[in-house]
Amino acid sequence: MISKFFINRPIFAAVIAIIIVILGSIAAYTLPIAQFPSLTPPTVVVTANYPGADSETLANDVISPLEAQISGADGLMYTSSIASGSSGTAMITCTFEIGTNLDLATVDIQNRINLAEPILPSVVKTLGVSVQKKTADILFIIAMYSPDESVDDVTISNYVSANVLDEIKRVPGAGQAQIFGPRDYAMRVWLNPDKMATMGITATDVNNAIAEQNIQIAPGRIGQSPMLNGQQLTIMLKAKGRLTEPKEFENIIIKAKNDGRIVRLGEIAKVELGASNYEFLRRVDGKPAVIVGIFADPNANALDTVAAVKAKIKKLSKSFPAGIAYAEPYDTTTFVKISIEEVVKTLFEALMLVVFIVYLFLQSWRASLIPLIAVPVSLTGAFIGMYLLGYSINTLTLFGMVLAIGIVVDDAIVVVENMERIMQTEGLAPREAALKAMSQVMGPIIAIVLVLCSVFIPSTFMPGMTGLLYKQFAMTIAVSVVFSGFTALSLSPAIGALILKEHEKLPPKIFQKFNAWFANLTESYVERSAWLVRRRMLTVFLYCSAVATVIYLGKTIPTAFIPSEDQGYFISVASLPDGASLERTEAVAQKIEAIQKAKPGVEHVISLVGFNLLGGQQEPNSVTVFTRLKPWEERTTKETSLDGVMHSVMAEYSKINEAFAMAFAPPPIRGLGTTGGFQCRLMLKGDANTTKIAMYTQQFIAKIKERKEIANISTQMRPDSPVIMV
Repeated sequence: MISKFFINRPIFAAVIAIIIVILGSIAAYTLPIAQFPSLTPPTVVVTANYPGADSETLANDVISPLEAQISGADGLMYTSSIASGSSGTAMITCTFEIGTNLDLATVDIQNRINLAEPILPSVVKTLGVSVQKKTADILFIIAMYSPDESVDDVTISNYVSANVLDEIKRVPGAGQAQIFGPRDYAMRVWLNPDKMATMGITATDVNNAIAEQNIQIAPGRIGQSPMLNGQQLTIMLKAKGRLTEPKEFENIIIKAKNDGRIVRLGEIAKVELGASNYEFLRRVDGKPAVIVGIFADPNANALDTVAAVKAKIKKLSKSFPAGIAYAEPYDTTTFVKISIEEVVKTLFEALMLVVFIVYLFLQSWRASLIPLIAVPVSLTGAFIGMYLLGYSINTLTLFGMVLAIGIVVDDAIVVVENMERIMQTEGLAPREAALKAMSQVMGPIIAIVLVLCSVFIPSTFMPGMTGLLYKQFAMTIAVSVVFSGFTALSLSPAIGALILKEHEKLPPKIFQKFNAWFANLTESYVERSAWLVRRRMLTVFLYCSAVATVIYLGKTIPTAFIPSEDQGYFISVASLPDGASLERTEAVAQKIEAIQKAKPGVEHVISLVGFNLLGGQQEPNSVTVFTRLKPWEERTTKETSLDGVMHSVMAEYSKINEAFAMAFAPPPIRGLGTTGGFQCRLMLKGDANTTKIAMYTQQFIAKIKERKEIANISTQMRPDSPVIMV
């Protein structure tokens, strides 16, 4: 009998338990921390730029050749593509089966893109086609600004690009860091068409002259072999290279006339140093700022990543130039951190309740000590299983441990109660009582472990996203139960044989009163149960009523994959009519900012003017606003809750006549969608064109609007954008 081995060797049993606790503690320290298990399928994003191209050109000349090569990738489930004529960007999102190695998938897609590059437009090949592993949604935002407005945003943007961005990218776990709407330095040439016409100069002439004279060349050497006899020196030649000052660009020769006169760029144009892109505006709380978004690696520890980024930017801020400061207006890990803390708090509360209940009924600190030692051993053992299975510490695994507390304590209680019963009824010594007790309960303990495992382990084989979500929850409980059974067969009887003693004849008065009350309660319960058993029809009626009530509630209570929670922020997207200028969009953004800042629960408002989060692309007629709410302890009223603030701003959004604006809660699980709610796509097979897709899309939207459950619905398709044929 295995228990006899440990009863005779209590030190060996204690050493094994200590090893389990140490290994479990090390595993808990090294396990990644997240809100939920990793559920998002591996995704690779292919991006190509074709400046000036319309959506149809992007779809036909860029996306179609790329998709033709990508379609045969191993493990690829589907692709979705976006062609943005406003920014000249084509983006293909490749979604792979869950479990696919993302690194290998990225390499495979890159190789396939290389095969398609020869047939792409020359401009696209020159700018390059990027292939990147897609990370989750924005994890953290840093806002760089000038408090006294002494430094313009172009200078700040270029300083961040040169000195901050690469440092953040090197932080472990920060898979991607980018500036929203970077304003890289560029020399802007404003041509005077009247002067150009007078001198017979075209824009092509100017473009060719700049391309030919603004280059980096390698002149070579003087005196390099083969050479004449007597050559004494070999001298390296160095050319000036690319031009960097407006004056240098103004001196570019555009044309030489027949009379020997030279026309320079400065004579027909105004040259100034500016930014390469002005189609994007960024503000924090209404003030201009440079927004840096940090995205985490798919398998990174979000909490550690944000902590490391905060430490890095704090260190870098010591060397910022005068007039530049930073803020942290958006942090999605705050909710994750608080969620984990609340579950850990619940875990300790459950442990304290178990301690109280065990002592209340066993009425002996010696007997209570045995299950109280078994619980931490079983729970820390669960961390070993989580580590070996590649799980993370998340709300579901911790919730599984909360439930496991009440389960794992049972095995130890069975051992202790049987030992005490034998000691009291048969007068055996603790060691003999332990041996006899284990001979009686070893089979039931093993049966308990097997029954509980047979309940939880099969749930890990559930298909789809639900199975992935609850797999770690079920396995955490199962592993805890296995360690609990082992502890009940080894450590519990060994400790019991050492510390248990015969009870006093009468327990303390407080326990005598509790025992008397509980005996009366038990007697009353038995009497009422007997009365109910004698009335079979009433029993059947009550049972059927309970079943019917459960069925009714199951059909009427709203269902959801995961409940939506107040994560401390929400997102707004506003769209103006197609073709609206950035200036008009900025005016709408200012109205949205004013509406939100007037709400008592709002702390920070981050506006990205010229960006549509739903489509993931730049659009001069769209604005995306991230709204961070005040801490939860400061929002105790219904009006300051997430739903209260969202309903309030939506009511005022309806008064904005220039645009259609909506507010969204973030998705319950990061990476599964851009906002709360759901997305669907329409696909036409056969002879499909933009007109047909637009028609069916509007019909689909009209049908969906008829359903009362749907609050808002919109589409990012813009088939009627104004176009001038040239």
